[in-house]
Amino acid sequence: MLGLQALYIPEEVKIHILKSKTRIESIAAVHEMLYRQESLDEIVFYDYIMRLERLLSKTYSGKEQYKLIVNVDKTLTFPLNTMVQFGLMLNEMLVNSLKYAKTPQQLIITITLHKDEEGYLFTYQDNGINPKSRHNLEQSTGLGSKLIQLSAKQIDGELHISYNQGLIYQLRLQNA
Repeated sequence: MLGLQALYIPEEVKIHILKSKTRIESIAAVHEMLYRQESLDEIVFYDYIMRLERLLSKTYSGKEQYKLIVNVDKTLTFPLNTMVQFGLMLNEMLVNSLKYAKTPQQLIITITLHKDEEGYLFTYQDNGINPKSRHNLEQSTGLGSKLIQLSAKQIDGELHISYNQGLIYQLRLQNA
């Protein structure tokens, strides 16, 4: 319904409608995956990333091509509440990269998640040059940035945002 509505509104409003649409779809994808599998408790993280990327590539199909590199254990699962928060964060990160990260070469987005003795370390990185100021990344007031920060807190994660030849989000989770 939001997609149809976006066809008939001005471009500056359309962007906000499409962002809302992808936020809703990211949460819906978690629930859809949950109901399609045997376990009602956990969702495979890798499968969710790939599902979300397919949804976003349809929404942003007119944009420049990009390459997604996913370095995640394909059997790693998280509980529903954790996946909903991860879904919101990933949606915002991917949308921001697709919308704002400019690069003279192909945009490359890398997602990694490793388990170690301290818990989990999630890293999201793009190679884009974002025209927005990179000075106070963790102080950003945009809705997407606030959703990322709030979602990280909801799952008791410690979030660090930096810029080094692209935007980098690192999220440390003690338990999931």
